[in-house]
Amino acid sequence: MRLQIGFFTILVASGVLAEPADTVLMHGEVYTVNDVQPWAEALAIEDGRIVFVGADADVQSYIGPDTRVINLQGRMAMPGIHDAHQHLMYGGMAGIGCPVPLGPRGDAFVTALQEKLRECRASLEDGEWLVARGFFAEQFPDGVPHRKYLDEVFPDYPVYLIERTHHNGLANSKALELAGVDESTAAPEGGVITRNANGQVTGELVEKATALVQNAIPPPTPSKYIRALRKGIEICHRHGITSIQEAMTTEDVLVALKYLEDRGELHLNVTAHLVWGRKNEPEEVQEALIEQRSKYQSEHVDPNNIKITLDGTPTGPYFTQADLDPETGEPEWKYVLVPPEKLNEFVPRVDALGMKVKMHVAGKGAAHVALDAIERARTLNPESTVRHELAHTALVTASDMDRMRTLNVIGEVSPTQWQLREPFGNPPEDPWEFRSLANEGVLLTMGTDWPVTRTPDFFEALEGMLLFDDQSLDLLSAIRSMTWNGAVAIGREDDMGSLEAGKLANVIILDQNLFAIDLTEISETRVLMTLFEGTVVYESQ
Repeated sequence: MRLQIGFFTILVASGVLAEPADTVLMHGEVYTVNDVQPWAEALAIEDGRIVFVGADADVQSYIGPDTRVINLQGRMAMPGIHDAHQHLMYGGMAGIGCPVPLGPRGDAFVTALQEKLRECRASLEDGEWLVARGFFAEQFPDGVPHRKYLDEVFPDYPVYLIERTHHNGLANSKALELAGVDESTAAPEGGVITRNANGQVTGELVEKATALVQNAIPPPTPSKYIRALRKGIEICHRHGITSIQEAMTTEDVLVALKYLEDRGELHLNVTAHLVWGRKNEPEEVQEALIEQRSKYQSEHVDPNNIKITLDGTPTGPYFTQADLDPETGEPEWKYVLVPPEKLNEFVPRVDALGMKVKMHVAGKGAAHVALDAIERARTLNPESTVRHELAHTALVTASDMDRMRTLNVIGEVSPTQWQLREPFGNPPEDPWEFRSLANEGVLLTMGTDWPVTRTPDFFEALEGMLLFDDQSLDLLSAIRSMTWNGAVAIGREDDMGSLEAGKLANVIILDQNLFAIDLTEISETRVLMTLFEGTVVYESQ
């Protein structure tokens, strides 16, 4: 048989057994996230599913001549992670593309940025714009992004920078020229074209104004989409992620996913949220994709889901989240990106089709508007069992938390996103009421919003959730939010979310036992191995 010691395989003699498994994991601390049997020493896997969970002594009968045996050497194994909110294609594009330098600020940032852009330009094909991702406004001198810093190195070549939250951007003069944006251009509703004191366009575009330039950027080739997806999946595996909710799915993404699926290369479960109300795409195109979604349904892709962005971001210098007006208690409508009457028609309509809706809500006002639409869907479709979601759920009133429970709405939290402990909004408020939501009975899931974050690493965020003062979660609840709760949220709890016989063998092995270390050490946790449906898809070197 094959025996793996310390993740290195050797051959030893064995007799023939009646029911050998493909793979056996043993000699470990296996946390199953199954309340009936929370801990085990060993697992056996056959045809991509778990066939045994239990003791080392009992797993021996599953070891045959061709069984791969992984000796965990006392390490912790647990279910694969479910990322409830990420942008797989954007993350993959960032992985193969041009990342903005993260550390420096002021003049040092401009120097580092210009050097990086020169380096990235050298690898571009003819006609391809230079697109870089991941800046913060405060990195620029005086915290003010301006096209002049890009024009200094590329006066005649189009350059566009995507801000870290993907809600805003910075274009150089050539990009603005090609997009037809000048001093006479009016900003679209829900967007801002930033201008200086003399009325000159600075190149900084906020929220829906980004579409003015983004629509002019030549789309990536199909081969680049596929290459980006492969890179994104590789990065997910490195961080122990075996299922995701892709929160900004266009038809280009679905086509690339189908390409990988048809060739047996899609080693990731993807719950695809089709974009509706997107700022840079005609509404009829989005409606057509909803109607034709079934042609992209497959074993590993579920396109029966919607994503709506209701407001902006609660971070400076923009503060485009929709809060509640302190005087009237009404949502700040100028920041609500979808008219409520339109939302209240759309959500019940797709709810009746059995489609889950995830709504980006950064402010309390946006959360309230989203819940109004879900409440209307519940009224019009009383037999519906679809569980809709609020994305981020950073700022929600106590009364709306109660409505979330009553309406059976999932609270997706994003503790890896932005800065976990920084106040949000203007005036600032303390976000992330993890414990209050959990105590209210709201099902919590956990998303990274990668590539808003540099990587989709859950463990730094996990530590933050456990050390968040009076809003901290206990370790068991936090782990459930990134495993079992995610499976429930996408209706796959019979297949995923815990390690039980009959379920898919999505398993990760960690370099330390989360239950045996100080909470302050959890952020240092690294994934040693990831198995997707019984196949090793990542192994650390």
